[in-house]
Amino acid sequence: EESSPQSAARRIRRPFLQRSSRSFHNFARMRKDCATRIRVLAFLAALWLSPVEVHAESPESQAEKLVSEMTLEEKMDMMNGLGWQEFDLMAGYFVGNTPPIPRLSIPPLNMQDAAQGFRTMDARQVGQVTSWPSLLAMGATFDVDLMYQWGSALAKEFTGKGANVILGPSLNLHRVAKGGRNGEYVSGEDPILGAEMARAYIRAVQDNGLLAVAKHFILNNQETNRNTVDAHCDQRSLFEAYYRPFIASVEAGVAAFMCSYNLVNGTHSCENDELLQRHLKDIIGFDGFVQSDWWATHSTSVDKGLDQDMPGNDELFNHKALGEVDEALLDESVKRILTQMIKVGLMSKSYCTPPSQECDTLLFETNVRTSEGLSLARRIARESGVLLQNDGALPFDGTKELTLAVVGSACDASNDIDVQLATWDLGTYYTVGGSGRVIAKDPVSIIAGLRVGQPKPSYDSSPKRRPVLTVLRRRRSKRTRMTE
Repeated sequence: EESSPQSAARRIRRPFLQRSSRSFHNFARMRKDCATRIRVLAFLAALWLSPVEVHAESPESQAEKLVSEMTLEEKMDMMNGLGWQEFDLMAGYFVGNTPPIPRLSIPPLNMQDAAQGFRTMDARQVGQVTSWPSLLAMGATFDVDLMYQWGSALAKEFTGKGANVILGPSLNLHRVAKGGRNGEYVSGEDPILGAEMARAYIRAVQDNGLLAVAKHFILNNQETNRNTVDAHCDQRSLFEAYYRPFIASVEAGVAAFMCSYNLVNGTHSCENDELLQRHLKDIIGFDGFVQSDWWATHSTSVDKGLDQDMPGNDELFNHKALGEVDEALLDESVKRILTQMIKVGLMSKSYCTPPSQECDTLLFETNVRTSEGLSLARRIARESGVLLQNDGALPFDGTKELTLAVVGSACDASNDIDVQLATWDLGTYYTVGGSGRVIAKDPVSIIAGLRVGQPKPSYDSSPKRRPVLTVLRRRRSKRTRMTE
């Protein structure tokens, strides 16, 4: 082997160059790897910092998938109510009911009336729920924010009682002064007022996870002969006036409509394809479901736009009757029902299934009245008073002697709970009559309210005196004298 200085230098330089080459390549590889890591981290950071569009399955698609997995009998059950024998509600049921389908995690629909709060149909329920001011009183406040507060409070009471569907709001315009359901209808005579109030009510109820039902579609302006009266109306008037609160309901995303008892232009509302199919679903664009008022349909009118028959014991939507209907129409109706249940969130919750001990506990033993609710009810009643004219008499001058005339039997009205429970449509000075009624347990009469904080007065109740005028005299000393 060479021993010259040159060969010695080569021997020394060769390993050094080899080591340097390896180091250079390692460094290059590390730099490349580092650059790759930086690019990956930058990409991940961009994903984290930037909005990512997630394509979740729509409620309609979810509903369509569920329908494809249902048997024909299960579809029919969702379209027909249960829980009634003739005109009597069976023990342990809500006013309206459909059965659950446990294998598909579809809960029952537990429906309850609504116009004045959670409807009291049993003596045990009286005092467990708030007897709110009527919907007409709520409309007289002209306060949509207050309506939203009330709708939220209403939803909490219904939820506490086991319901997941509120059979409201009631929206028809007043056209007959003695209309039996005028007290239920928030619109009064003003379609614009009704539209704004409807939006607030529906948002409040459905924001709190219950289905709302806009009713009664349409022209239910009187209760006299309600099953046979025929309301005639041209299309322009329908769309510009009578439909306005209902169109607003659709815009607010209402889950369901309830068709009315009366005929419209010669055909019963619940089998009127001009109203339900062409106007409501096609032109207005309603994507929810239509249910009948209780016993308001007269045929198996699925092809006319009716999706659900209530209360379900008239045999018009039973398995035999629906078996004669094209299954594609049944699929469409059930899809509409399920879509709304998914949208509002019912599918992710559990509910009692009547009749059961769990439902009985909620319906008859659970008190959902709260001090906050009672305070809100008083505020609504106070705000509903509309002062048409003030010639300087108000506010009262507290420095002067004051005499108030309290006139009429309504100012000291009785509240017989047993009599009201025995007659379903009986109204009082404290509650509306019929399906919207919430019987008050301990209402305060006008005269009792005026007496609060005052010594109990003595007065002459002699039959020789006409008990039409009660005078309450209040002095600065707060002493009271009563005469009749």
